[in-house]
Amino acid sequence: MFNWAALAAQPLLAGYLAWKKSSTGEWTVSLFLVGAVLYAGLYKWILSDWFKPEQFAVEERRRLERIAVGIDALAHWAISGVVTEAGLQRIEDGALHTILSEVEKQVGDVEGIYLNVSLIVEHPTDPARLLCINRADLNRPVPKAYLKTERVVWPCIERGEVVNVPAHQPVGDEKYRSILAMPLDSTRPGGVSIVGAVTIDSSVPGHFLDIQGSLRSPLSPALKLLAACVEGRRTKGLWPAGLG
Repeated sequence: MFNWAALAAQPLLAGYLAWKKSSTGEWTVSLFLVGAVLYAGLYKWILSDWFKPEQFAVEERRRLERIAVGIDALAHWAISGVVTEAGLQRIEDGALHTILSEVEKQVGDVEGIYLNVSLIVEHPTDPARLLCINRADLNRPVPKAYLKTERVVWPCIERGEVVNVPAHQPVGDEKYRSILAMPLDSTRPGGVSIVGAVTIDSSVPGHFLDIQGSLRSPLSPALKLLAACVEGRRTKGLWPAGLG
């Protein structure tokens, strides 16, 4: 039996979830090492820069807590098989804000700068379009459909490559001038597939040129969590109301 929650998040849950085979021959998931290292990268986050200003330490703990909450929810769904669109949205919210927080940390001074993180997938019913299903900036519309040919994120999803656009030409009321798109990869039977992408937008041109290489590792847990959520949506058909 294909269990999307456990399989999609398997790289993220290494050392946290153990696979067991039941007497009926179906694969189930059992929880162990509760409170142990959630992900190899997170352990480094805790130890690195130990002596830091309190506000940074607090935000770093929040990033860890958001990932931990998401992992707990995925583990529960892997066992129960019960998942809701609202539940997936909550995990996505936490992961998107974790990414936003890490970007703000690496950028440094963000006063007066617009930053946003969006979750983009292929439209489930229109192969010519992409669909934004969640954003850190709740003032922007969700869900929102776009033509693939109009979005710089499409090559990221199509080829599974990071795309950096340092000089984006805004259209309409767009606030951003630079875009960093990172693919979401999911391990499934038969190999790895790209299930969507995260776009990070900034109002500053060329904002991600110096930090692109240093973002991938600390963002990896949140990206894996988002990939698992997208797998859940695709497998269960749980999409936001009104597909844009």
